Amino acid sequence: MELLLIHYFDPVWRRIKLRMLDWSLKNLPDFIEKISLKPSAISPEERVQLEEYLRCEVVFTVMQLCEDLAIAFETYKYSTADAVRAFRAERKASQFMSKVNSRTKEELADWLSIPPVENLNRHPTAVRSLTQVKEFLGRLRKFYFDYLEMYNCYKHGNRLAYISSPEDDETPYPVVLYFPKGEERNTASLRSIGDIGPVFELGNQIIEISSYSKKNWLTRKRVGTSGNFAIEFPILRGHTQNSSRETETSVA
Repeated sequence: MELLLIHYFDPVWRRIKLRMLDWSLKNLPDFIEKISLKPSAISPEERVQLEEYLRCEVVFTVMQLCEDLAIAFETYKYSTADAVRAFRAERKASQFMSKVNSRTKEELADWLSIPPVENLNRHPTAVRSLTQVKEFLGRLRKFYFDYLEMYNCYKHGNRLAYISSPEDDETPYPVVLYFPKGEERNTASLRSIGDIGPVFELGNQIIEISSYSKKNWLTRKRVGTSGNFAIEFPILRGHTQNSSRETETSVA
C-alpha cells in the first residue's frame, strides 16, 4: 500500500487535465475541429456554451484538487503515525476546508511534513513560507465554498445545463443552470464563470504545495530516524507566478 502513497499525487498527472483544458480554451477553433465539428458549423450561441462548459470543467477539476489536497495533507503530514491508515480514512473535504484558515504556523508546517522546529518564528524562510501558505489556504477556502453547490450538482449526476441568453446588443451570454439541493422544485440557480485565469493559478498552486508535503515525507522515509536532511518550504512569487523552492536543514 505504501507503493501507492509514493506515486499518489504525482504533479505531472495532476496537471494533464488542466493543460488540456487550457489548450482547448486558447485554441477553440482547433479544439472544435478535433471533436469532429467545423467552427463554421456551430452557432455563436453554441460556441459560447462550449467555452462555458470548458471553463466549468476547469472549476470542477480544481475542486477535485481541493479534495486531493485534504488527503495529501492528512496523509503526508509529519505527525501522521500511519500514512496508509490516514490515506484510507474517509473524510469530508468541506469540514477540512472550513478550518484551513484558522491553522497555526506549527500546524501548517506539520501539513507540509516538516518536523517541529524550535523557535519557528526565528526562521525567516519558514515564517515567510508559512505566511504565504496560510494566505493561499484562505483563497482556497473562499474558492471551494463559492463553487461547492454547483460542484455537488456536477458530482452527483452532472445535473447542469449550459445555456446562453442575449445581452442588450444581442451577443450571446453563457450561463450554467443547476438545481441546488433542498430548494423548491422549480427553483434553479444561474451562474457564469467569467475569468478563468485565477482558477488555473489556484489549481497549479494546489499541485505545487501538495508536492512539497509529499517530497518532504519521501525525504524523511529515505533518511530514516538518523542524520540531517533537507526540508523544503514553498515560496510563492506572487499569485501570477509559480512556486519556487527554498530549503533548510533539519535533524530528524
